[in-house]
Amino acid sequence: MTQTSEMVKVLDSAALEEGGMTSVTVGEEEVALYRVEGVVYATSNICSHAYAIMTEGYLDGDCIECPLHQALFSIKTGEPVDAPTDVPLPVFATEERDGAIYVRA
Repeated sequence: MTQTSEMVKVLDSAALEEGGMTSVTVGEEEVALYRVEGVVYATSNICSHAYAIMTEGYLDGDCIECPLHQALFSIKTGEPVDAPTDVPLPVFATEERDGAIYVRA
């Protein structure tokens, strides 16, 4: 994964409700966006344990559960919270301004 210093507009703010999640593409990265307690977080949308789409999983507070093997990750840090993995999800910087969500990927 190559990170740039450029923030890319990916979504209108109104499109991501509180407690919601959605997927966007930033360059070649599949990114999952989450809104928890008014803050937008972004992780890879592909599980680090096995190929699964994270936005098809279950968002529980500030954790996302993989739909394939139920691995649980912090959306804030990408760190695994529960087995079966010990490999974190990549996380991406986000910014919300002027009614839009931006991601650095």
